[in-house]
Amino acid sequence: VKVNANFGGSLDNLEPGGADMPNAEYAVYKFEFTWSLTDGFSATQTKTGDAEPLPEYPEELYMIGASIGGWDWDAGNGIQMIPVHSNPNAFWRIVWIEAGVADAGIKFAPQEAWSGDFGIADDTQPAVGDHLKGSSNVPDVAASGTYMVWVDLERDSISITEPEVYLIGDAVGSWDAAVAENIFTVDNANEKLTITKELAEANLRMHAWHKWHYDWWQHEFNIFNGTIEYRGTGDDQAAVPVSAGSTTIDLMFKTGTGSITQ
Repeated sequence: VKVNANFGGSLDNLEPGGADMPNAEYAVYKFEFTWSLTDGFSATQTKTGDAEPLPEYPEELYMIGASIGGWDWDAGNGIQMIPVHSNPNAFWRIVWIEAGVADAGIKFAPQEAWSGDFGIADDTQPAVGDHLKGSSNVPDVAASGTYMVWVDLERDSISITEPEVYLIGDAVGSWDAAVAENIFTVDNANEKLTITKELAEANLRMHAWHKWHYDWWQHEFNIFNGTIEYRGTGDDQAAVPVSAGSTTIDLMFKTGTGSITQ
């Protein structure tokens, strides 16, 4: 006999489809479920050992460097990265990186100060690509432009790539993430990402993407009064309704601004 069950509530009073069972201690447990014709299911929970310590991640992460504006925290050169919703190990930000500046480079820190800062392990590699976390500056990029910077502290890795941004939702008739026909074009000559597309009357939604991605809504953002605002770890953002018809959307991450033209 094979049985699939979805029990909640409590171990001494199992409820099919019930609420999550609270657990008082982080540890390793053995669960045993027993079924009888007369009494149905019962369950026991036995602690069998202590769990591995959970990793600790910073609540915030900042990037700084001459390649993105300067090395002076006090002058406001730090740029706060966006936390990936529900994944405290990961942060991202799409930024303009300038090539060929003096003292070029980028580093990261969990606050706007030189403490706990880090970079990459091998600064002889090209800046665009995947890097292990280390103490060296991210080197100069080959060409000025808009880049996705992704930090995954579980992987101990940093990735710098060309950005991928997509429309999603009822306005484009699909809730599938990273659909090729819904991608923004990277236009570095005009310092923006742009898309022109026929939209349905609905609420506009968009998201960034990366190969180390999570669910699309966990790196979502939108345009409010000409400003790009990020969902981060928050709830759904306010609706951004659009009318049916040809629509051009421009995203200027260098200035943190955007526009929706219909």
